[in-house]
Order: sequence, then C-alpha cells, then structure tokens
Amino acid sequence: MQPGSGDIACVTLGATKAKTLTMDDMSTIEIRRTDEMRLTPQFEAEIARLLEEPFRGVFGTRTFFQNRHHVRFTAHKDEMLVGHLALGLRAVRLGDKLMDVIGIAEVGVDKDHRGEGIARSLVMAALEEGRASPASFALLFGDAKIYGSMGFAKATNTITSTKFEAARTGETVTETEHPLMVCPLTGRTWNNTPDLDLAGFRF
Repeated sequence: MQPGSGDIACVTLGATKAKTLTMDDMSTIEIRRTDEMRLTPQFEAEIARLLEEPFRGVFGTRTFFQNRHHVRFTAHKDEMLVGHLALGLRAVRLGDKLMDVIGIAEVGVDKDHRGEGIARSLVMAALEEGRASPASFALLFGDAKIYGSMGFAKATNTITSTKFEAARTGETVTETEHPLMVCPLTGRTWNNTPDLDLAGFRF
C-alpha cells in the first residue's frame, strides 16, 4: 500500500517502545519494537487481523506469509494497532561474496489510517535497526513508486531463491524479472552485476 507523507519516528533501539510520532493532524502514533520470541498469542491475533485486509487473507491466522521473522515493528494510535512491519537478518551471497542483509516484509497499514505516513515511519524504524546490526543493506520486494522515496533503488541482479509459500517449501527458482529493491545501510554501494543467492526464500 502507498504510504503518505509524515514525520519520521525516532526509535529507541532495543526497547519495546519507541518515542512517539506526531502527525500533521496532531494525532499521535507510537512505534513499538517486539522481538519475535516475545510475541504473545493475543498480540499475534491482533497482527493477523490487521494483515487480513491488505494481504487479502492469504496468511490465514498466521502473522507471516513464508516463515517467522526476528523483529516486528508496530504502529499504535490510542493503543489501537494500525500498522505492522516484519524484519529479519540473513546472510546472502552476492556473487562469491557472503554478506549480511536485513529483509523487510509484511508491511501493512489499517485502511482507515493510510496516507498518514505510518508505513514510512515503520520502514525508517527498520532501517535504523538495520544500521545498528551487522547488515550492509536492506532488501525488500515491493513497488518502486512507494519505496523509492525511502532510499530504496531497484536491483537488477539475477536472483535465486527457494519458493516458499504458506509455510511450505517448494522448488528452487531463478528470476531475472522481480521487484527486489535495495537500500544501503553503510557507505557500501550495491553491485547489480553478480547473481544474488538469497540462501532461502524471498523476504
């Protein structure tokens, strides 16, 4: 979904809660960080309900499409869950070189709160988390019109990954056409020439 404009959240890394974000309409959005292993059944049920509409119910009762992540960032307004983003750390192989990246997935915003900058704030929180990690780049599969304004650029590498949907392992696939986007987290420049092995499923 398309994020709107808005101020960026200032996140306190490693904490369950982050500093608050004041939107143009003076409403307050709070960005929270939760480790995957600290998700409660009640909170997962809330996340599943939030993700049902933007992802057309393909998750079922899960809070992930392919498999578990490492960290969740969530947006709350008056204690109501209005946005979600999942984040994982993975080693991938770019050509012959193994490197650490973060993968962003499951970005969803409640339909009544789109256009308030919530998705952008969640992505910025994820990027800040990534800069404090071993990762050199952030990767996601998404729309260039949306994520291009957040520091991401289209990657043109040939990609190999494992087809993995609805928590079931499938075949290994190689793609030359794909919506992969990359954002540098350090001073390194992404190389679009070598093949990229995701060493697993898509984010």
